Amino acid sequence: MTSSPFARMFMLRALEKIYAEKEIRRSHHSQLKRAVEQALDEIRAELQEDEKSSSGGVSAALPVPKGDAQHSDVEGHFLPFELACRSKSPRIVVTALDCIQVRRVDLP
Repeated sequence: MTSSPFARMFMLRALEKIYAEKEIRRSHHSQLKRAVEQALDEIRAELQEDEKSSSGGVSAALPVPKGDAQHSDVEGHFLPFELACRSKSPRIVVTALDCIQVRRVDLP
């Protein structure tokens, strides 16, 4: 599934908030920092691709095909939130849990 634009924007904002935390700069959060950076890059690329395809004359009336990409998209963006929940920083954990909760509601 390609996530809805709302879900992507929400995940983007949550990841940016996690990335802005001072705690993420500590050495024991290096894996979390790398996962957040990678997810941010991927989501930004997806959003840019959506902008290009929406201006390319694609019909908004046609449904988006569903397939195995649905699960890989969700799993691929879940790692930073899982690592954030394992961190000992309450602010990072709360942000991650908020986003996970919204993602659960967004999924079919």
